[in-house]
Parts: sequence; structure tokens; C-alpha cells
Amino acid sequence: RARPLWLLLGDASFFARTLFYYLQDDVVQADYNALVATVRSVADFEAVVRAHRAFLGSLREHCFVDHAQVRDAIERVLMVCVRLGALLQAVEDEHESGAGDRGLDPGAVPIDEV
Repeated sequence: RARPLWLLLGDASFFARTLFYYLQDDVVQADYNALVATVRSVADFEAVVRAHRAFLGSLREHCFVDHAQVRDAIERVLMVCVRLGALLQAVEDEHESGAGDRGLDPGAVPIDEV
């Protein structure tokens, strides 16, 4: 079973963009806004320190830093995305050079090779 390589690359790109968006907007920006609001509303330094600790804890929780299984799974998926990009580049380079044509179809790759 082969699937067009560009479809696989599109799926990989969608995953990476969506993960980045989640981390940047839903986690970091939201937690940062909460931290700034707290810092602006308190008068003592200890309250600022507590807010900052809560901010860092929330980042660690929502970015899966302390969740080894989730973190490792995300890392594996991102590594597949990188390998897919490298495979696409290799197929494109071979196709453009015309040298060593081994019958690679630049539009499809077996799913189990990705």
C-alpha cells in the first residue's frame, strides 16, 4: 500500500504546526498572561515568586515535560516527521539528478518505510 508522499508530508506538517500552536498559544501565552495579571495585582515579592513558581509548574505540566510517555511519544512522532522530510528530499534529489534511477516514484512511498 503506497500513499502519495506529499499527503504524508502534509499530515506530518499539520501535526508539527498544531503542536507548536498548542504549546505557544494555548500554553505559554495563556500562562504568561496569567502570570503578568497576578504580578500586576500583588504588592509583595513573595506573591510574585509564588506566581512565577505556579507559572513554571503549569508550563511543565502542559508541555508534558514531566510526562515521560507523552513526551517520548511526541519526540518519536517528530523524529518520523524529520525522517519523512529527509526521505522526500532524497527522492526529490534522485529524481532531479536522474542518476541511479531505481524506480523510485517521487509521488508515493510505502507507509511501512516511514
